Amino acid sequence: MAQLTANLVKFVAEVRAVQATPILVTSLSRRRFSNSTGKINENLADVTAATKAAAAQTKAYIIDLNAASTKYLNAIGPEKSATYNLIPTDFTHLNSQGSVVFGNMVAELIEEEVEGVEKYVQPKKEIAKAIKKGTYYFPANCDGEFCG
Repeated sequence: MAQLTANLVKFVAEVRAVQATPILVTSLSRRRFSNSTGKINENLADVTAATKAAAAQTKAYIIDLNAASTKYLNAIGPEKSATYNLIPTDFTHLNSQGSVVFGNMVAELIEEEVEGVEKYVQPKKEIAKAIKKGTYYFPANCDGEFCG
């Protein structure tokens, strides 16, 4: 994972060189649950640690999507978590509804962590409220590209 950290450190430098603000985001949790604990298998700890190390080295903003998504998925459980899968057996990639829910989570986390982004980042409050409460949310009216 040292190479990932080094690549992210380089990325941060390149972003700053063009007068932009780098924001590092840890990986979205996979939606695989342990049969013994009923909780998410946290199998991205090394990638998350590499991202956090790069943020610490560069003093870049860090959004811990892995922790936030793990907390939410544990709250709603395996059956409901699986409804966000792109296909039933794919616990990594998201369908349209999952993209809306977790995209909103990222927007909410960025809004909380990064000053001055309010006019650019506008999470849907209804989704944010459900996530914070640990309540299952499945967007309606999806046409494959946008869910409202």
